[in-house]
Amino acid sequence: MRPAQLLLGAACLAIVGHARPAHAYERQWHVGGTFGYVFAPFPVAGATHGFGGGAHLAYGLSDAFDLRVNVDVLGFSVAEPLPEDAPVPPEGLPHHAATVWSGTVGAQYVLDILEWVPYFGLALGFADVVQPPTGAASGERLHDPNLAFEIPFGIAYLPIPELSVGLEGRYRVLALGTSPRTPVQMILATARLEYVWGY
Repeated sequence: MRPAQLLLGAACLAIVGHARPAHAYERQWHVGGTFGYVFAPFPVAGATHGFGGGAHLAYGLSDAFDLRVNVDVLGFSVAEPLPEDAPVPPEGLPHHAATVWSGTVGAQYVLDILEWVPYFGLALGFADVVQPPTGAASGERLHDPNLAFEIPFGIAYLPIPELSVGLEGRYRVLALGTSPRTPVQMILATARLEYVWGY
């Protein structure tokens, strides 16, 4: 046997010997939180950047599929449009605060690769976009409830079976709202921390 073959065989044995058992189990509970960045193209205001976070609860329906409930709140500082031909003031465009409250329920597919666990899923729920009326920076707040479709995806690392840390992205589409000032899509990029129990 050639030295290269012996070296490759020894490397494979070392990897298999170091590998720990898979961590995705049926009837396993996960509770955790996320926090990070969100991008949303608000009509008229254009590309708008914000931050937010949330919490989730998941349950292992099988080794490969989890049922997940997610709630979160996102905050934005949205530029107010100026009247046509109005000069931009020296201090810049006025802004107002916008908040998006949401809750979704869905399923995710989990691909368990030892300590690394990639996943993706589909979710459906609601999102309420809260903003002041046009031209008002404070005071009355207008609500625009929307149907929310969401695709979560990410990767988790399990340093121990009870703890999961990772990165998560979510692509969200908002539909059936009534306000022309509500964005129709959002992209979230968050860090996540999760506690796992039940075997």
